[in-house]
Amino acid sequence: MLLTLWMFTTPVFYDVAALQGGSGRLVGETGLDVVEVAYVAMSYNPMAILLGMYRSMFSYGGIPFPIMALVKMAVVASITLWLGYAYFLRSKGRFADEV
Repeated sequence: MLLTLWMFTTPVFYDVAALQGGSGRLVGETGLDVVEVAYVAMSYNPMAILLGMYRSMFSYGGIPFPIMALVKMAVVASITLWLGYAYFLRSKGRFADEV
């Protein structure tokens, strides 16, 4: 389920900066801003950061080097790797040896 959410928060066909203002209030003026929540979720998606860098290089001609975005990407990727490896070690006894 988390992988599906991660896939849908990867901005392939749109720029993340378009969501930065936020305009999707869920409940009135004081309600939850869905667009702003999506923007924050995408800022922690390592693929969103990489796609944004590629989009900037190929579409706008600039070569960005956002150091804080790269650090955030490395931290999230490391945590994901560690959690995946821990899950693998815990459940490898249930794997089939031969198919």
